[in-house]
Amino acid sequence: MNIEVLSELTPEAAKIRSDVFMDEQGFSYDLDELDKESAHLMVYEDGVPVGTCRFYRSPDAADEFILGRVAVLKPYRGQHYGAELVKAAHDLVRIMGGNKVTLSAQVQAQPFYEKLGYEVSGDVHDDEGCPHVYMSRSL
Repeated sequence: MNIEVLSELTPEAAKIRSDVFMDEQGFSYDLDELDKESAHLMVYEDGVPVGTCRFYRSPDAADEFILGRVAVLKPYRGQHYGAELVKAAHDLVRIMGGNKVTLSAQVQAQPFYEKLGYEVSGDVHDDEGCPHVYMSRSL
């Protein structure tokens, strides 16, 4: 397993997100303007891109970052790629002066984030018919 920091959303990362969020989960959109201001991470297994995520500084607090678009291709799930991506993002956020990370998780992914130290910090809300919950953790 190898994790790389990307200076922009690469076609490979965009493809993973499209495969997971649009093709598999049925969301109608994935790319947005936040991709331009985000740092992106990619995890590889034997040189093959298998997962990605992004994070960016919160507009509300200089020491807070927002994590999102954590996506791992189906054949690679359950092998800790997602957790390693999130941990790598945490390390980079610390280097960038952050001490808090927030996210909006699909309710079905809430236990994954809880294992990584996140706590629910808001009500369940709808995103394209999929229930999500706000979560956060201090670093």
